[in-house]
Amino acid sequence: PTGATLSAAIDFFPAGPALASVSPANGPQGGGNVLTVAGSGFLCMPVSVTVGGAVAGNPTVVDANTLTCIAPAAATPGAVNITIVQNGQSVSLSGPYTYMPGNPVTTLTEDFSTQLQHDGSFTPLFASARWGDPSATGVLTGTPISGSPLATFAGNPATLGTRTQTTLPIGAGTTLPLTTAPFSGLFSPFDSAAGGNNLGAGVNPAGGSRIMHVFEASNLGSPRASLELVEWGPTFNTVVAAAYPAYRSWCGMTANSAPINCPNGVAGISLAYSTNFTLPTTQTPDPLNLSPAAPGLGGVRTNPPGAYATGSSFTSYYPYPVFATAFDYIGSGPGAGNLIFEQDIAPHAQPINLHRFRATNWVPVRRVIGASGSANGAAGGCDIYDLRFTFVQVRSSARSAFYDVGATPTPPIYNSMDLSPNPTSQPAGTQTLLEVEGATAIWNPTNPIGPTTGWLTYASAGPAGVTIDPTVLSNPVNPSAPQLTGNRYYRFRSTLRANHLTNALPAYTSLTTVVTY
Repeated sequence: PTGATLSAAIDFFPAGPALASVSPANGPQGGGNVLTVAGSGFLCMPVSVTVGGAVAGNPTVVDANTLTCIAPAAATPGAVNITIVQNGQSVSLSGPYTYMPGNPVTTLTEDFSTQLQHDGSFTPLFASARWGDPSATGVLTGTPISGSPLATFAGNPATLGTRTQTTLPIGAGTTLPLTTAPFSGLFSPFDSAAGGNNLGAGVNPAGGSRIMHVFEASNLGSPRASLELVEWGPTFNTVVAAAYPAYRSWCGMTANSAPINCPNGVAGISLAYSTNFTLPTTQTPDPLNLSPAAPGLGGVRTNPPGAYATGSSFTSYYPYPVFATAFDYIGSGPGAGNLIFEQDIAPHAQPINLHRFRATNWVPVRRVIGASGSANGAAGGCDIYDLRFTFVQVRSSARSAFYDVGATPTPPIYNSMDLSPNPTSQPAGTQTLLEVEGATAIWNPTNPIGPTTGWLTYASAGPAGVTIDPTVLSNPVNPSAPQLTGNRYYRFRSTLRANHLTNALPAYTSLTTVVTY
């Protein structure tokens, strides 16, 4: 257009094109499936591709690092070479693709450009992924995170998009004036013998603290969201500058509840972690922070060990370090759990009273306090602290209606399923989960008849790598195991996890399924 400036429009590749890989790595002898060739130096000009010496169909340069084509048929099964010719230069890759015995394929491609296959009746556990909506036509993507920067986030939860906040204590008559100190001489959770140890001499003589709280789900607003930030209310609203050499935190869920009344001597909880209820995939607990009473259950590490510094300020709330991994919390629904927040803060030379402490009969927080680095703590009883929690919808999911691969003379064999772009190219800190379900008959596009394979995890992916279970598609070792092969109909469910620190979203333009018979 008039007035436009073309910048960095030409790239030079003096060494010519190069090939790196082909996806999928195998396909049917009958050909017909889409191949994605990765490499570098591909030019925006005609290109020819041969697979095992046979000319591939519809060769297309997607960008300088990607081209696609249709696999030709092969006379015999086996590994073959891939060769491309462009601008007079030829380059080959030895044996990256293997022909498997099989008839010509049926290729089903979902490009997310319409809502035809979107199951609108699906209610996800967290947010709904965006499927071809006007803001991202032809893309399946996560739900963007709204709100201000984390440490200054505040406002009306009804107008904050995917972020919501809960302040404890809550309820009428529980909030004291911010400039009033309702206690004297309490230095918890940063106990110090020199600062007047509220738990008694010797409990935590070195200062610092490992503290565990349990919060009632109902008092948190029973959210179904991911917890990303916990802020504390300092005494007199004053934060004193300090640097702690190490800080780490965990989150979990528990069926334990705090008592309504909290007399002195009531024991706090002690490592009473439970599983993350009803999640299709639970977050893995820290193997070094498991519950001895229930092996395999424990706290999900939300902050790895690292220094924690507080700047001098006058503020109602001051943030702990933002969670490195947002904790998926379900505070409502069947088997709902209360929230456990556990932290370990190494001692600092100067004891500092961080939290505004409340001693009332309001539904309390229960706690266990121990020396920093200790997994076991003395019962701290039931105390109420001023804390603020920020929840965000970083997980979103969508489900398709059933696809029909058609009537085939023999049972269909599912060869491959490929997301584009490759999950390893997604933004750092994001994650994708692809699950599939097969059925031999359906009532309508969203309801199967009779038994199905159940939901099977085919791919779990992040930028660092992709974990794929090929037996979900076809299991020659155990043909009776649940798998898509043999089912005329299939559908998929995709769960996308955004990066809560950068608001980067995973996004896909197509899902290609290749079926033979």
